[in-house]
Amino acid sequence: MGGFGYDIPISLDEALIVKAQQPKPSLCDRRLHREPQPPTPADCYPQFIQLPLPTVTQAIWRDFLEWTEQTTRPPTASTRAALEYLCQIPTEVTISATRAGASDPYKCGLYFRFSGCAGMAEVMSYLVAHWVHLWYGANQARVEREMLGPHNIRTLPLDYRPGHGETQFAPAGAWGYARYWTGGSEYRTVDDFGEETEHPTMFELDVAATDGNDAEALEVLQQLDARFAALMSDGRCLCQICAPDVDFEPDLELR
Repeated sequence: MGGFGYDIPISLDEALIVKAQQPKPSLCDRRLHREPQPPTPADCYPQFIQLPLPTVTQAIWRDFLEWTEQTTRPPTASTRAALEYLCQIPTEVTISATRAGASDPYKCGLYFRFSGCAGMAEVMSYLVAHWVHLWYGANQARVEREMLGPHNIRTLPLDYRPGHGETQFAPAGAWGYARYWTGGSEYRTVDDFGEETEHPTMFELDVAATDGNDAEALEVLQQLDARFAALMSDGRCLCQICAPDVDFEPDLELR
């Protein structure tokens, strides 16, 4: 599946964790109108608990989508491709608690997970995780007050240390967004005889766009290198949310 995600640290009311550990009636329990079997010692100290709070996670997901759509209005061609990804690709938003052992405290979080579509949309998954970070930074107090607080969930300070290729993107029109690599990357093309050639570039496009478009994709990457590589060397991102006045439409059609 691949893909990427974004984690928001939270503090959960102990009662929520205890409730989530309560045994749920099995099919036989329901048919025989009996109480579910008591949990085993291992069940009492689980290392992972996913809290069943769909109304909370659904409200958070809708809020992120609405904020993103409003912030990027009107969307560029690159952003339209990203919004299409958000609306069509299954996304997980969960509230979970994990711990290493029975005596350890739970580490709780609000987790966003975006599919890389088996390697076809890795860049998009990193881009929208970046957008979750921007959304949360702009709305943290409101999210806690309106969506998490009523359920005794509190946010904690972020400990966010992005890695290479996680926070810098450049517009590429109908080709979507390109991910900028600080240390450089390569794009491989294959000729009619099956020979591979590596071309140095600072950017990466999604395989969904480049597949079957080797020559055109290479030229798009070369245009991105010429236009944006030096500009982005200082760490800036050129997605529509970070740089609303920057846009780029490669003069190559995506087949």
